[in-house]
Amino acid sequence: QQFHGGTGDSDDPFQIASAAQLPQIGADLSLLDKCYVLNNDIDLDPNKAAGRVFQKAVIAPSIESNVSTEASPLIMLLGDTSVAVFQGSFNGNGHVIRNMTISAGQGQALGLFGYVGAQASICDLRLENARVAGQRHLGLLAGINFGSIAYCRVSGAVNGDNRVGGLIGTNRGNVTCCQSDSQVAGKDIVGGLVGHMLINTSMINCQAQGQVCGDSHVGGLIGQMLRGKVIGCSASGTVHSETNAGGLI
Repeated sequence: QQFHGGTGDSDDPFQIASAAQLPQIGADLSLLDKCYVLNNDIDLDPNKAAGRVFQKAVIAPSIESNVSTEASPLIMLLGDTSVAVFQGSFNGNGHVIRNMTISAGQGQALGLFGYVGAQASICDLRLENARVAGQRHLGLLAGINFGSIAYCRVSGAVNGDNRVGGLIGTNRGNVTCCQSDSQVAGKDIVGGLVGHMLINTSMINCQAQGQVCGDSHVGGLIGQMLRGKVIGCSASGTVHSETNAGGLI
């Protein structure tokens, strides 16, 4: 049995109760459009039995480059890398995932979720003492988000090159009532909550705090925003950049 219970339907989501069960969502493409609920706090400490240092996103990671995007609607091409796409729902149920560590060198689309699709929703989840390091599209919760993320809180550190954010690396979805208390460092397009905000997006009632550092396009809340809506948001902490720096954006 893969999970603690449930069928994966919206009225009977798969129940996740242990550190061993969580990564199984990313191990099987057929599970990426199902519904999930977290039943317990989970500790992914690499020094514990069920924990490890992840080389890819825990859920919806990059996959072998020879897998065709025609093989499944849950695969997309990101540059020259194929990535799995999470199109389901994940309800954190107020629980915490602690000590997640992702170290991927040249990796992209990294976070608890690698690529969150337009049909997906993530809510009511906390990440504590998380660490993500890679190249581009990096965030503690999601590397890339096209879906809906609400009532999520993260803390930890993110370090990369391009499109780096405390919560989300690149966002083209809706983010509501989320918080980040993270140290975020990168080179270009670096934000305390979101690195890159693309068109037709919204961010409502969100907060970010912590140090944000980069070379260009660095903001306490958002590193670079093309066109969208920001309402009732705030940022505190310090922002360091050579050019194009903002306390908020």
